[in-house]
Amino acid sequence: YNAVLCAEDADYDQIDLENIHPALQHAFEVDTIPESCALWNVPQLDAYTDDPVTVDVPTLLMSGEYDPITPPAYGDMVAASLPNAEHVVFPATGHGAIFSLCGTRVAVDFLTNPDEPLDTSCTEDMQIEFVTR
Repeated sequence: YNAVLCAEDADYDQIDLENIHPALQHAFEVDTIPESCALWNVPQLDAYTDDPVTVDVPTLLMSGEYDPITPPAYGDMVAASLPNAEHVVFPATGHGAIFSLCGTRVAVDFLTNPDEPLDTSCTEDMQIEFVTR
């Protein structure tokens, strides 16, 4: 995480915390990032690395409906520049959609036959699983 953060995202200014709910402000404080990145010693990438990639190869994008880290909207943004992309949003799923049984099945099917239509029917019955004792 820190290697990617320092290489790709450490070139931003301090965030204006006034418009962020007080209970969440601590998550947006970036004062320690330069010090942390100095310890990681990862060179910062050039700004062009933030430009969208455009390739015409079969591409599978997988998002969890409730993923707070890489939400489905990010997948939509990536898919916009990939003409041969399929973005599957897995209902009732958070970060790491590929780790669900359905996600693994979809990924394996795609990797086995990337030019075939994708069977995402397993997503239709996905529900939140509540764990109680």
